[in-house]
Amino acid sequence: MTHPDVVIIGAGISGVSSALSLAEAGAKVEVIERYYPAAMASGWTLAGIRQSGRDERELDLARAAIGKWETLDEQLGIKTGYVQSGNLRLARNSNEAHTISTLVKNQKLRGLTIELLDQKSIAEVCPSLSRNINAASFCPSDGHANPIATVKGFRSAAERLGVQFRTGTSVRKINISLNKNNNKCSKKFHSLITSNGRVFAGSCILAAGVEVNTLLKTIGLQIPIKTPLVAVIETESLPPIISPVIGVANADLAIKQQSNGKILFTSGGEFTKIGLSEENGSPIVSPPMKIIGNTIKRAIDVLPILSRTPIRRTWGGLLDLTPDSLPILDQVSNIEGLIIASGFSGHGFGIGPAVGDILADLTLQKAPKWPIEAFRYDRFQNIKQDQKSFPQLHG
Repeated sequence: MTHPDVVIIGAGISGVSSALSLAEAGAKVEVIERYYPAAMASGWTLAGIRQSGRDERELDLARAAIGKWETLDEQLGIKTGYVQSGNLRLARNSNEAHTISTLVKNQKLRGLTIELLDQKSIAEVCPSLSRNINAASFCPSDGHANPIATVKGFRSAAERLGVQFRTGTSVRKINISLNKNNNKCSKKFHSLITSNGRVFAGSCILAAGVEVNTLLKTIGLQIPIKTPLVAVIETESLPPIISPVIGVANADLAIKQQSNGKILFTSGGEFTKIGLSEENGSPIVSPPMKIIGNTIKRAIDVLPILSRTPIRRTWGGLLDLTPDSLPILDQVSNIEGLIIASGFSGHGFGIGPAVGDILADLTLQKAPKWPIEAFRYDRFQNIKQDQKSFPQLHG
């Protein structure tokens, strides 16, 4: 019986993009997904693809990802829905205006094309916004895509190169082997115990989002992530009224209009006791009415037409939030062949195609194409599990 070279846990954008990158390098790959591709974070996201508002340590990776998005339709052979329609980040008061002006200043110093807009310029970019918005940043090279179509496209492209997908399969345990050599003991990834049997592989990429600690616990490890809830609200279709993705300075609201005319808007990360449940084989997160109500009010305040727009449905998602709001992209310390990709903190979709290349490089023991020092696994070793995390910009 043959075994894959690499097994990947999770079929969100990080998992499927790394599967394709590995298959293109000639590796035999198997992806294990508890539900179905894009069932969780990669499915509920607004799929913003942005450089603006990024932590400076993540900015180079975001810029590299833009280059990949520009040719991704051709690479995957499908329409991802990617449009470079810009990102408009609003200041709703004087404090937020200071935040936005500082953001623009700092990101210009890093070479990003981004502008500080006044009320007149905001109206030119997005006439439907409230006239009470007096300042905003605008990055024209940002954009958004269709998350479901993108993940499906990665899966299909990977399958054409022989990648096997096991959906509806949960991972119950990670097995590590201990090797003794010259009185020294080393650890190496060995296999997975799943709901459909054992899977042996040379390496494993753990790209399981908010479930990462459930799996790490089986080998006695944990990382300091929190899982705040984000409410998502979808309206009925409207004529085109907004082109860029809309955000706000303190990250408690994001809005985009889809190609079908429906508007999606989300809350910020809200710390609640509500977690993940299941219904008919799908993951469910049910946001409280208070969070939905507050999010609707914020959205109407910046986009008044929404006060007259019927709501089609609401749902929720969970963020895998690290203390510094940056992901972990690294080999798990002292365990050869176990790579972790987690903690994307709500802004991982846009960098997904580049992250896939990084994970493939790490798995194949090559130098990553872009610097990943800021994303080390061990950077939180002196941080307590219960230390407070602060949600930053998502989408």
